[in-house]
Formats: sequence, C-alpha cells, structure tokens
Amino acid sequence: MLSGNLFNFKVGNITAGVFAISLCCHAANYYVDYAGGNDNNNGTSQTTAWMHCPEDGQATGTAASTSLQSGDTVIFKGGVSYVFTSGGAAGVPVAGFNVNVSGVTYDGNSAGTWGSGKAILTDNNSNPGHTAFAVNTPVSNITIRDFSITQLGGSATLPADLGSAVPPNPGYGVNMTTSANNIYVSDCDFSMLGYWFNQQPMNNTSICGLGVGGGCSMGGVFGNITVTNCTFTRMAVGVEFSAGPVLTNLTVARCSFTDSLVWCVDIASRGNSAYTDGLNIFGCTFHDYYQFNSSYWTGYGGWPHVDGIFFRCDYINCTYGTNNNFHNNLFYSTQPTGGGTAPIYITEGESVNIFNNIFIYSGMANGNITIGGGLFTPGVTQTVNVFNNTFYDFYTSDVHIGGTTNVYNGVVDLPQRVVVMNNIYYDTATGSGNNAVVSAYDLHADNSWLKTNWFFNCNDYESFNTAGTPIAIGGGGANYSVANVQSQFGWELNSVVGDPKFVNISYGTGTSDYLNDFHLQSTSPAIGAGANLTSLNLPGLNMDYAGTARSSAGNWTIGAYAVANTNASPAISITPASQNFGSVAVGASTNQILTVQNTGGGTLAGNASAAAPFSIVSGGSYNLEAGQSQTVTINYSPTAAGTNTQNVTFTGAGGGSAAVNGMAYLAPPQGLRVVTPPP
Repeated sequence: MLSGNLFNFKVGNITAGVFAISLCCHAANYYVDYAGGNDNNNGTSQTTAWMHCPEDGQATGTAASTSLQSGDTVIFKGGVSYVFTSGGAAGVPVAGFNVNVSGVTYDGNSAGTWGSGKAILTDNNSNPGHTAFAVNTPVSNITIRDFSITQLGGSATLPADLGSAVPPNPGYGVNMTTSANNIYVSDCDFSMLGYWFNQQPMNNTSICGLGVGGGCSMGGVFGNITVTNCTFTRMAVGVEFSAGPVLTNLTVARCSFTDSLVWCVDIASRGNSAYTDGLNIFGCTFHDYYQFNSSYWTGYGGWPHVDGIFFRCDYINCTYGTNNNFHNNLFYSTQPTGGGTAPIYITEGESVNIFNNIFIYSGMANGNITIGGGLFTPGVTQTVNVFNNTFYDFYTSDVHIGGTTNVYNGVVDLPQRVVVMNNIYYDTATGSGNNAVVSAYDLHADNSWLKTNWFFNCNDYESFNTAGTPIAIGGGGANYSVANVQSQFGWELNSVVGDPKFVNISYGTGTSDYLNDFHLQSTSPAIGAGANLTSLNLPGLNMDYAGTARSSAGNWTIGAYAVANTNASPAISITPASQNFGSVAVGASTNQILTVQNTGGGTLAGNASAAAPFSIVSGGSYNLEAGQSQTVTINYSPTAAGTNTQNVTFTGAGGGSAAVNGMAYLAPPQGLRVVTPPP
C-alpha cells in the first residue's frame, strides 16, 4: 500500500467505477552547456550536461530522446552562447526551442552558481533568423528567466546598399502563435532581434523583430502573461500581442525599453468580438527610442510609425474591459525626437486608466497621450481616465484628442467618456505664441459633444508663453484660457494656474532631463489641491509614483507625487505578506515571487534570505531609490515529506519578513500506473 498525504489506496483491489488514474509523476533538473556539454550524457548534473536542449531540433543522443515533463527545469550555463543552427527558408524564422510541454522552467543561471552571468541565446545573425522560444502548441505554466537573447536574424552590421530595401530577416525572443496561459518571462535581456538600423538599405518593413509576444497571430486565447524585469533594445517591437479572440491579465512590469524601437509595447486585438481586459503596464522606463522617427530616419521610403505604448484594435470591432491600467511609468528622451505619435497612443475605442506616470521632453508629434480616432465598436462606451500624472515638456501637447474621436462610419457622437484630473502640465517653452498643453476636437461648432462627454478638473497649468491659453478646443477653432473653459464648459472649476514648484528642475529638457526631481516643494500650490479619487478603487491609484500612500480622506496632491519631502528615510514594504507553495513532491521544486519596495525616501539597501528547504533564486540583493521595487524569486525544494513553514527575512530600513509555507509529499515510483480492470 502506498500511503502519504495525497495517496492512500490498494493496488490490485480496485472497486468498479474508479476512473483510470495515471501517476507518472516526474520532476527533474537538466543541465545544458553548449560549449562543454555532450548530448550523450545523461544531462542530470553540471558535470554531465548536454550540449543541446531536448526541444532543439539539433539535439542528438540522450538529449534528443528525453521528453521533458511538467515540473522539469532546464538550466543553461551562464555566460555561454547557445547558438541556434537549424536551417530553413530565408526570412522565415525557425524555432530554436519548440516549447510544447506545459509546466517547464527554462533557467539561464538565475542562481548565478554555474558559469558567469546569464546564459546567451543567439544565432549569430543567421538567415533565416530564429525564435528562441517558439510556442506553437497550446501550453500553460511556462517560466523563462535570466537569459540574454540577442542577435537573432538581422545582421551584425549594416548590409551593403544595392539600391533597394533589404527584405526582413526577423528574429524573435518568445513568440506565442497559439493559445497560452500562465506564461512568466523574467530578468531577460532582449536585443538586436531582426534588422534594427535606421538607414538605407532599410525601409519600414525591413525592421521586423520581436522580444515577447503573440507575433502576428490571428487567433489564440492568451491569459495571465507576465513580463517583468526585462530589457528591450534594437528591434521592431519589445512586447506585442496582436491576437484574438481573448487577451486577459497581461502584465508588463519594471521593464526598460530604449534605443531603436518602433513600438515598445503593442496591444492590437484582432478578430470579431475580440476582448481585452486586465492589461497592466507599470513601473517601466521608456526612453530614447527615437531612432526610427522622421528626424533620424534615412532609410528608403517613409519612416516607421513610432510609439511607446500602442493600444489599438487594428480596425476590427473589439470590446474592452475597464481594468486596463498604465501607471507608475517613466517616459523621457534626452534628444528631440522629431516625429512619432506619442508615448501612449490609444486608438479605435479602447478603455484605459492612465495614472501616476511622469513624462519628460517627449517631443513626439501628437504629444504625450494621444486618444486617436478611427473605428469604434458601436454601442460600446470608451472610458479613458487620466489621473495624477506629471508632464514636463517643451512646447508639446500633453493630452491630445484626435479629430475623429466622435465619428464612426459617418455617425457622430459615439459613446465616450474622458476624465482628466489631478495632472501637472509644465511647459518650459518661452516666447510668443500659444502651446496648448491639452487639445480636444469636436465636429460640432458649439462643442456640445465635448461638453457632455469630457471633463477636466483639478489640474495645474504652468506655461511660459505669452498667449496664456493652454487648452485648445478644435470644434470652434479656439484656444481657451482656464478662465474661458470654466465659464463656457464648466471645466476646471478647481484648477491651479501657476508654478507647481518642483524640488529641482535645473537640468531642464535635454541630455540630463531625467535627473530632475519632480517632487514638490512644501510651498507648492498643488499640495492638497486635487480631488480625492479613492472611491474609484483603481488598483495602484491609492499610492503615488514613489509608492507613498495617498490618504483615503481629504484632498489629494496634484501630480504623480503625493508628498513634498524628498529627504525622508527609506521604508521597506514586502508584498504579499505570505506565499503558499502548495503541494510539491519530494525531490521536485517550484518558485514563487515576493516584491520588496522602498516606500519611503533615500535608498533602501539590503538582502533577502531564507532557510532550507526554501532558498533565494534571484533578486536577493537590492538597492532601491524612493518608490523603486524589485521582485525576489523564492524556491521551495523539499527533501522530506511534511509541512514546511519559514520566514523570508529582508534587511534594511528596520527589516521585514514574509511567511512562506509548503507541503511536501512522497511521489509514487516513476512509471507506476493504476487502471480500472475490465469488467
């Protein structure tokens, strides 16, 4: 008789009606060293590592004959370049690893104990290029962490110009062309995927590479996709999901997007009745990705259409939930960008909440946030909320509403609700003329549609031009002062006009603009002048850009920061307060995530530690400025059956802890199968 916490039955004495049960439990660690491994090894230790991953079509021997199972982890040696060599038709990406088994973890040396740094996945710019992780079969519960994925497809240097544009040679990092659920990509660096040059012989279709996403799939249900602590540089798109019919709970968190990107994040639902909700982009930095804008583009034909976050439905009727949030992100450029649309471009009727972001010197054609026109889904109300952002720019519209937002197929006055509150607009331009920091368009000469569907209040306007009319309303062709919109629209009855008194803006706009300090001085007129939005219950809005809690009672402060004091001591926050690892077989392992954040000022420096059978996989050392956070990956690897409970302890700012627990059980012998005997 097998006995234990989960199993208690007799083999060979099964009563009628019992379902067939397969107990082929399997959880193993396999090791891959492309430089020093051998596919005829057993792959179960660092010293007997394989050369190839079993899911690589080039694998031979034991590596090729091994079928990965749910619970397995494939660990790649750090600092070693794994080179994909599968061939195929030019310009058509070839799978590097065919990810077709759920529950597998791919680890590029997250523990830092085998080799140096992250494992490298590359094809050294072959043609065809490769997809490092190709998901062409529906899977779930896949973890990909701590890889440097670089130089897939494209070319190492600019190709010779033979008088016409080169065809694309794309490379993809993680590409899902079919349904996927619970996919976790963390601590990876994606760079130089496909062509990324901005000069001849490129044209805008030559630039075609992807970091993480659904590629250009026209089908698939995607849910619970998380991309965190990753970097994206030199490719067409960093994160993209252009799929239908369903995309829910996509999180892009604490990632960096910079240098030669067409779209940093692209969400484009496709297919009739496609639905998107639970889109959460936060804690990311978007900066200096301007190289494909018109002022810098010297390739053939028109330049690519550049955006930071591009949220669209690709001109097919789609519907959206109200829990799509872009918050606590930093957008900046150290150079005049000279083109593009906007750091955040919303078009074709998507609903979204935009809050706690800081925008510095974007210089893009349509401003910082553009709510564009195009096709809407008839009868579905678009809701866009713009709350508690800080805009610091040079002669750029900060919130821009396109000229066809209230038109669908010739029918005007679509259902739309846009609310803009508690934002700081600071225009550094000086001299004569007008720079409207907010602009809206209405086909009605009397602006009746805008008056009904739009609402502005509790914003702080500071402009150094002589016109003094920061709000442009296109229907009547007029630019309005704050006093004008108060009397004619009933907007901005509680607004502030004047210097918000940032702590330090001596760096201005340009090469060091990100060093400005946009906290508020204690004498700022924005302090306590905003509306309290607690009742909206938006996740994350109850805290400011730095993670400081906003009060549930009384007026809020306008802008991204809630408090004036930048000299506060660091404070530590650990979330969640506990993690349950569930039931895990002895000899197997699983991971969970904790997040440590500096919710005070100064710098929070410290370390996380845990006692066996728990251990720290990554993120164990942190050095966090005010508001910054970091994920800490905890591993549970039980060696004996029973219940395990420990605390993960964190140092710095008085320290803190989070409880972790799990239950270990003895798995039955591998290959044991219990079936119902024939009647």
